[in-house]
Amino acid sequence: EGSRRARARGSEGDAGLPSTSSSSAVEWQGKEGGDPTRSLSHWSVVIPTYNRLPILTKCLDALERQRLDSSTSASACAVRSFEVVVVDDGSTDETVAAVRSRVASGAWARVRLVAGGTN
Repeated sequence: EGSRRARARGSEGDAGLPSTSSSSAVEWQGKEGGDPTRSLSHWSVVIPTYNRLPILTKCLDALERQRLDSSTSASACAVRSFEVVVVDDGSTDETVAAVRSRVASGAWARVRLVAGGTN
């Protein structure tokens, strides 16, 4: 794939991405041309967690079932792949062990665990 760069002069948006407001100049370059919604190809979904294994399990199962359809409307982002990064903030329940087990078994192939120490 071609090189992709985003350069911004001015403020950044809420997510740390360049703002698209008229007060900042944003230049997007990509294989699909200058449209930023068409040049994105990989997303990272970051999920912070602390002792929330039941709801985290539901969330990760749903993300694993997610299928990407590049034939959606022309205005949709062209996401070709995504990863899920689970950041555990020192859970004292079985969150870390359960996530590691499901990742090792291949059940959550897109998941990467970042486990911190105890609080």
